[in-house]
Amino acid sequence: MFLFRKFHKMIFSNYPIFFSMAFFGFMPGFLMFMKFGFFYTSLFSFFYIVMMSYLWLSDVMMEDMSGQYSIQDYRSFRQGFRYFIISELILFLVIFWCYFDYSITPVFWVGGDFYPCGIISVGYLGLNALATSFLMMNSQLIKLTRRMIFNNNYNCLFVMLLCIFVGAGFICFQLFEYSNLYYSMCDSTFGSIFFMGTGSHGSHVFVGGWFLIFCYFRMILLQFNWIHMQMLDLCIDYWRFLEWMWGIMFSLFYIWGS
Repeated sequence: MFLFRKFHKMIFSNYPIFFSMAFFGFMPGFLMFMKFGFFYTSLFSFFYIVMMSYLWLSDVMMEDMSGQYSIQDYRSFRQGFRYFIISELILFLVIFWCYFDYSITPVFWVGGDFYPCGIISVGYLGLNALATSFLMMNSQLIKLTRRMIFNNNYNCLFVMLLCIFVGAGFICFQLFEYSNLYYSMCDSTFGSIFFMGTGSHGSHVFVGGWFLIFCYFRMILLQFNWIHMQMLDLCIDYWRFLEWMWGIMFSLFYIWGS
């Protein structure tokens, strides 16, 4: 069933207010964890966010598969998701601007030097280059999965599982890197900008990993076809955005920074 009408008539939903309450509880809980080490509030809010995300996305998937969305609805979803990517792009542009501002013209009240004394910058070869190369090809693997679905190739599940492992491996790489660095977020503006940029990108990779997991289970349930492919298309756009941002960040923080 596929409805040829212009817009989708929305019904009343409690998910937006519940989701906003979850985020409202997560931020104070995260601050309490950073200040006092009390993590129960943030942990409870995190699992509440995961539960609300699962319930909300499940309803959206059921509406999609039951034919309640028109072609105009799909276009609206994709356009709204691109606006979301633009808003995230502005966030990363602010981080890049701070890096350029403090690295090219360091101010005197932070010592007149962008790199603190005794700090060894991160190298761009070895494990860093390997993790970057795997991340930069993840969107192409997702596009390959999409092409295999159209060709009724059941190996698409294996390729999607490989994409999930690439995202999880990159997060493990960042955790390993953080535990072996010679500086912290408090070491001048360099440490602050480095951890802010790489941490923001790591959180986006974490969200993208859950995006891939949802797509993987939808593929197992045979919910993707020529019409119902929007979630996988949005996943491709999201991971392409993550690749471009990490490419710029790797060039600035690792190559130029070293």
